[in-house]
Amino acid sequence: MIIYLVLGNFRDTFSSVNTLKGYMFISQNAERVHGQRKVGNPVVDEKLNWSSHLKQIETKLAFASSVIYKTRMILPLNTLKLLYYSFTYTHLSYCVTAWGSATTSHLKPIYVKQINIFRNMTFSNYDAQVSPIYKRLNFLKVQDIYKLELAKLMHRFHDGLLPSIYNCLFQISSDLHNYNTRNASNQN
Repeated sequence: MIIYLVLGNFRDTFSSVNTLKGYMFISQNAERVHGQRKVGNPVVDEKLNWSSHLKQIETKLAFASSVIYKTRMILPLNTLKLLYYSFTYTHLSYCVTAWGSATTSHLKPIYVKQINIFRNMTFSNYDAQVSPIYKRLNFLKVQDIYKLELAKLMHRFHDGLLPSIYNCLFQISSDLHNYNTRNASNQN
């Protein structure tokens, strides 16, 4: 099996590519589905766009929202949290380092579904402020999940815990030049 690595934002290079700021792996043996390639669970279309994958996540979050809505009268809050982690968080955190840098317009439906789930769990109104709900439930927003997983990835890279294929993805800035910059002593 051959694995290709696609890096960077190709908007400047290819006019047909809309949103790819991170990186992803594309397998040559990946299953092609209606102009898309299925790589494990993530779906990438021929324009290297994550919109198809994000639609799948949105559908799964809609299902999770309905399950939580229907069981919220019966189950206590701690059990609803377990349902959230089972039905929602697993989909939000899987490959988020790749699709989490998509444009805001692509991520907004997922963010709205996540808010809907939290409001269902807490019996809040549809227009209730979200920040107190996040603090009360001690959950992360989609953007925060992306930042956390990206920080974990970079920590593993810095400590040399990633497979060797990742070594060519990142460079420490001190390896690029010897200039005395503000962050030169931070080893980044």
